[in-house]
Amino acid sequence: MTAADPDAARPDTTDQGGPGRTTIAPRVVERLAVAAAREADGSTRAHARDRGGLTGIVRGSLPRASAVVAGQTSRIEVRVAASWPESLAGVATRVRDHVGARVAELAGIDVTAVDVVVAEIVTQRDTSPRVQ
Repeated sequence: MTAADPDAARPDTTDQGGPGRTTIAPRVVERLAVAAAREADGSTRAHARDRGGLTGIVRGSLPRASAVVAGQTSRIEVRVAASWPESLAGVATRVRDHVGARVAELAGIDVTAVDVVVAEIVTQRDTSPRVQ
């Protein structure tokens, strides 16, 4: 009878490939960017049902985002609606800064660029009844 090799029962731990790697999908980055854009001052939601007709169907709801993720970096485009009479440049700057910071914080990736498109200007309608 041969004696069993005591090292044969142990798993091989010599080549584990280093630390693990977390991959963030572009869809995750897009959802984080949309949530962050909603938080930014001056940005507002615009729903397709509020626009009505073919425009509402084609454009969809805002904010919307698309992202390209390469390794641990990302480039994001965000389409937002701005509240009237906000400065469009101011809204774009606040959205860009906030989206970049929040996505980096929550996903742990480096955001190289955030392109902001103000796709719609939303006026607050007075829905109170008019006196005749």
